[in-house]
Amino acid sequence: MYKILRAGRLHVEMFETRQDMGVSAARDAALAIREVIREKGSCHIIFAAAPSQNEFLEALAGSDVEWERVYAYHMDEYIGLAPDAPQGFGNFLRRNIFEKVPFAGVEYLNGGADDIDAEIRRYSQILRKHPADMVFMGIGENGHIAFNDPHVAHFDDCALVKKVELDERCRAQQVHDGCFDAIDQVPTHALTLTIPALVRAERIFCMVPAATKAEAVEHTVLGEIREMVPASILRMHEHATLYVDADSGSRLQNVVETITLRPLTTDDAPAVYAISSLQEVAQYMRFYRSQSVEDAKTIIEEYLKDGEAWAIMQGDTLQGVFALERTEEEGVYGMSTFLAPALWGRGVTTAIMKMIKEHAEVDLRAKSLQAHVVDVNVGSCTALRRNGFYEKEIEHFPDYEHGLIVFRHDFE
Repeated sequence: MYKILRAGRLHVEMFETRQDMGVSAARDAALAIREVIREKGSCHIIFAAAPSQNEFLEALAGSDVEWERVYAYHMDEYIGLAPDAPQGFGNFLRRNIFEKVPFAGVEYLNGGADDIDAEIRRYSQILRKHPADMVFMGIGENGHIAFNDPHVAHFDDCALVKKVELDERCRAQQVHDGCFDAIDQVPTHALTLTIPALVRAERIFCMVPAATKAEAVEHTVLGEIREMVPASILRMHEHATLYVDADSGSRLQNVVETITLRPLTTDDAPAVYAISSLQEVAQYMRFYRSQSVEDAKTIIEEYLKDGEAWAIMQGDTLQGVFALERTEEEGVYGMSTFLAPALWGRGVTTAIMKMIKEHAEVDLRAKSLQAHVVDVNVGSCTALRRNGFYEKEIEHFPDYEHGLIVFRHDFE
């Protein structure tokens, strides 16, 4: 079962438990890391330090990743804590991920530096020289990302790293999280990566569990995009995903889409025909148009003969089809999908494509996935790009007015 929502460009996924949330986010993150390493040879990641990241970091540390090709940064740090203080964010990350796997390198923010301005310049220079490919973050109770609390958050900040004064609610959260016994023990100032430093990464994974974050999640997803809700900037990012559990996402329950997949059968032919015969759907279909229920049945039989196919269900209603078919090229599978217009633009294709991609890599041991998409089908093109597909070529046919973009994703 998938509970999903699209807010602007932000893709939101909801899970029943924080454990499920962390494991799923780690699975997606590991896949993204492997993709970046295949493309660039290495991967640079900014990590958040907070109890909200525990399940994610634990699952990520056990993932199949070439950690020797990964370089790590951390996004914020208290000023004035003792170097060995367990509440220090660098120490948190050292315990939970940095010393668990063999990173190629780890760059720590030093909140105890004698010259804080010099430390800001040093870390900023590192970020300019080696920009982050992705960010793993959370959202604070006050809507902050990193230590960009509302009163110091600037979407157009000129700096990459800065010193900030923490607001009262931010400091109180550190007590709620069990990191400090009382608010007077929480430092008043910190170093933080700025919002531009975070959002310039190509991918953002944001993990936010617990009921204490429900208000912040609601404002992030459904409120105005403004600096008083720093996390709302995620809705403008091209490739950001927000993962919430049932508690943190409780105020989204009335707006999420609940989607399930089940095996497609020939009994689904009438429902498949009802969708594929719609003009707005048919205009994007080159190979699998159906003029009757019998045509739809034939299409289903072809899907099942050469691969696997699933019905995309919203409640008891079939709202689309997703299929994987073997091609003549060994280890390469073709992807086909269509969706009822009622679910367009809601992140359904992106979420299901992610699941199918994992199935192809892990269960089928596929070398590559390939999809043909009509060039005017902006939604499918966007979903493919969000899932790491690249444009291999554009095909043209004398009897068809549109070009077909051949998208491909290579696992090896």
